[in-house]
Amino acid sequence: TPTKDGSSIKKGHADAVPEHSSKPSILELFRLAKPEMPILAISFLLMIASEAANMVTPLVVANAYDILVDPSIADDGERMAQINYWMMFAIIITIVGIIAGFMRGTIQGVIGERVVARLRCQLYKQILKQEIAFFDEHKSGELVSRLGSDTT
Repeated sequence: TPTKDGSSIKKGHADAVPEHSSKPSILELFRLAKPEMPILAISFLLMIASEAANMVTPLVVANAYDILVDPSIADDGERMAQINYWMMFAIIITIVGIIAGFMRGTIQGVIGERVVARLRCQLYKQILKQEIAFFDEHKSGELVSRLGSDTT
């Protein structure tokens, strides 16, 4: 039997649940996340910064190693000053990368929670639009359980 939201329900089953005609696509997910696109773009930029920091750090440490083995630098004080400079630069880049990665993860977590909340609200609205006979056939506990489990 078709419902108002386009799904159908199998009759004759004690545990009848709506059957959806199509599986959700990635485009539907992006449609749900559309209000979050600006912050998702920021998250993408933070991901690039974090990964770039991880890729640049070995190059910076290589500069310090090059100074360590450079025979043209005779003064050990000058050698240590240059090595300290490059190693401090590597530490700063690593810390910036860690902070960018943390911020990216936090932002994406918030975006995910918002999308799930939006999906739950849409599902709840669809449940409220059903006819009374729908609630006679489906237990309220089952509907609440599905509301929580199907949207995570």
